[in-house]
Amino acid sequence: MTSTVNLTAPVQNLLDQFQAEMAPKKIILQEKQSQFPATMLDPEESQMVLTKEGDIVLFVPNATFASFIVAHELMHLQQEGRQSVEISYLKQTNTQFSQFLDQIGQELRNIVLHQAMRQQLIDLGVLTDTAQQAIKKLITEKLPVDESNTSALVIAMKAIQLVDTYTFVGQVPDWQTKFPKSMHIADELWQIVTTAKLTTNRQIRALILQLLNYFAEYFEKFGLQIPSLADNLLLKPVLSERQLKLSVRQLFQLWRLPDAKTTYLVKGVQDEQAVGLIEIAKNQQQEQAMLALYDLPVVDFLKQFQLSYAPRDLPVFPKDEH
Repeated sequence: MTSTVNLTAPVQNLLDQFQAEMAPKKIILQEKQSQFPATMLDPEESQMVLTKEGDIVLFVPNATFASFIVAHELMHLQQEGRQSVEISYLKQTNTQFSQFLDQIGQELRNIVLHQAMRQQLIDLGVLTDTAQQAIKKLITEKLPVDESNTSALVIAMKAIQLVDTYTFVGQVPDWQTKFPKSMHIADELWQIVTTAKLTTNRQIRALILQLLNYFAEYFEKFGLQIPSLADNLLLKPVLSERQLKLSVRQLFQLWRLPDAKTTYLVKGVQDEQAVGLIEIAKNQQQEQAMLALYDLPVVDFLKQFQLSYAPRDLPVFPKDEH
């Protein structure tokens, strides 16, 4: 059942703009029962679902903060419309590893995208004191405290939650007593996040990669047996018009997956980060055929294997276009 959700004038204006651009398709606001009390707000509890008719249902789990929820989701929709950087993962035989890769990839991406939209949320007037206190309250009461025996992996994942919360409410010194270990990592990450410029797809991807590298070093430091983030997370490439005309060998390497007959991992030459998976038939793996593949223009290679990319210097939000 569609609800008449009350929005502030700036957020209603933003929604009307989206509605006009999507017409005749619609964005439908629908209330949803939150799993948390009304005094708590989880920015990630809201979601958007595409219907078979092509409409978008935007679920609002807490009507008290409807303007924040709607503005936040519309910012994500705008980012996606600008072909923002996506991240996925290689399925693992160990389902827990698959879940971990999915979680860390999406949460680090969210930190970056939330930081990129932060100023717009402020300008829209939705990061009110009440909304910020509700977000803080959720973390304060629901996130387990750091114990002496809390594992390095749990500390890392809690730190990611704290940093994502920082993007909405800033640092919270009071949490030092509850999360001293996690906050140490979170504060280091926050320094990285807040010193990055986040206007274009290229800058968005660069920061995601920087955070992935940070955790790759962290996991190695503590001897955690975690699948390689560079090999098992697929970070969408960002490419300029000039790069699209280069040969594949200038930008990418192809590595056949262990125990696979036809599946190859595509990795960046410079950053060695995986960007996608492709299938090459057995009869096309001879040296001459592979060399011909490496000689293809990047744009033809991407089309042939249906790999997507984000325009490198395209601003993530239209407001940053000149």
